[in-house]
Amino acid sequence: LFGVERGSVVARSEAVRRYDDASGAAMERLRTHAIRNSCGFILDAKIRPAGSEEARWMRLVAAPATHDGRVVGLHGLKLLI
Repeated sequence: LFGVERGSVVARSEAVRRYDDASGAAMERLRTHAIRNSCGFILDAKIRPAGSEEARWMRLVAAPATHDGRVVGLHGLKLLI
């Protein structure tokens, strides 16, 4: 998805750099809202994989991860669309 070998661990900072500007800004707004309000989100985002000039679209589906009723992070999945 991000132009790295399947099964590779991709640091969040590396993944975020792959989003185009508008998609990255939308993702950060939705992420902040999701953590503050304990809700999920779905975003279709434009990304540029490592080593490629060609943009792709992916769907990001995120849901809050909670502990004792408090959001401790987000978990979800990314799908190439």
